[in-house]
Parts: sequence; C-alpha cells; structure tokens
Amino acid sequence: MSGICRLLALFVFCTGCTSTKVRLPAKQAPPPQGKQRIALIGVRGPDDISRTAHDGLVAAINASPNYRLFEFPVAGLSRGQAAPTPLAVKLQQGRMLGANLLLEGAIKARIDKNEMGRSVSFGDPTLIVTLSVKLFDVETGQITFNDSVTESMKDDFEIGPRGSGSVETISIRLAESCSKTMADRITENMEPIELELAGATFGKHASHLRSGIAAAQAENWPLAQGYFQRALAEKPKSHEA
Repeated sequence: MSGICRLLALFVFCTGCTSTKVRLPAKQAPPPQGKQRIALIGVRGPDDISRTAHDGLVAAINASPNYRLFEFPVAGLSRGQAAPTPLAVKLQQGRMLGANLLLEGAIKARIDKNEMGRSVSFGDPTLIVTLSVKLFDVETGQITFNDSVTESMKDDFEIGPRGSGSVETISIRLAESCSKTMADRITENMEPIELELAGATFGKHASHLRSGIAAAQAENWPLAQGYFQRALAEKPKSHEA
C-alpha cells in the first residue's frame, strides 16, 4: 500500500468509525407545575412587521413542549404598540394570570444604501430587520432573557408596496425569520439540543479534540470544556475547536 493510500485509510478510520454527535442538556429545568407560562405584553414597531413577529413568536413558542405563550389582556394594547402600563402593574397582572414570565419585544426595519461618502452609493441597498426581546420574571421583575436577532437581504427592491420583491413583502419575510430564530433561542433553555461536533485528525490539537468529544458524549461537560480549551491553546485558530 502506498503512503498516500495508508494516509487516506487512516483518515477514513479516524473520521468514519466514531460519531461526534452529542446531546447538550437543557439550560434549566421546566417548572414543577408543567409548562413555563409566558404572557406576551406586545411587540412594538411598524404594524406589518410587528404583527408578523407577534404571531410568529406565539406559534413557534407554543410549539415547544415546555412553554405556553398567551397574549396579555391589558387595556391600551394595540397592534404594534406595547401597553403604556407601568412594569409593576404588568407584573402584578401577570401573577394574577398565572404567568411565570412576561415577554416584551420591539422590531424595526431600515434600509442601508451602502453609501460611500455623502452622495455616492455602491451596489444594491440592504434591508435590515432587527427583533429585540426581553423576558421578565413576574415574581422579581428581573430580566431573565435579553437578546436581539437581525436578518438582512441585499436586493434591488421593487417600488410597489405589494410585489414579491418589495420592501414591505421582504420585511415581513425577514420578520418571520427573526421570530423563528428568537423563539428557538428562548425555548432552548428548557430543551436538550442535539448537535454534531467537528472532529480533527491532524495536528497537535487533534488528540485534545477527540478526548473532548469523548467526554462530551459521556456528558462530562467540565472535562470536555477543559479538553476543548487545551485544543484551542494548541491551535487558537482551529475551526474544529
């Protein structure tokens, strides 16, 4: 067998014989009474994308086995606007409704014309939509989750308001994507995550990576973290590590 063939056989043996799949545990346990109940205060922003984000969060979070999201029945809440009620009052009403958390969001869209200087632009403009969400613990009022998601698209947008390539239509599409990503981030706190770790077969850091993967598969997370950090110390720019 030639040297190249032996090297290829060793590569296949090292990469193909063992799986690098692991199951990360949930970041927190479900509440003892069952599902975590979230009262949605509202999503501030333009009517079209705020309603899209609102509906997307409700649908995606309610699809999770550990969460139940319901709309917050507060006087003055209108489409695209959060109720002008003080947080303390919202927390009290949330407790009366049996909610564990309050969710408050805001969404915005803007167009970046990719300007070079004050009068010159290059390429197509970029449409950027950002959804921000905060979760409040109804008992303490403390923020337990605070995150933002941004989606963008670069295109020569249509002028008409309702075309498939119009700013309005693409904004709604980006808002849908933002709400799905945000819901995933919220619900991952209570749900295990399956993922496949990248493996390496060459370099000084490879043995540390393999040891880290083995520790992760044994659910020894502190040991796995230590091995992965050693791999990074050996090769700081390692994509696999």
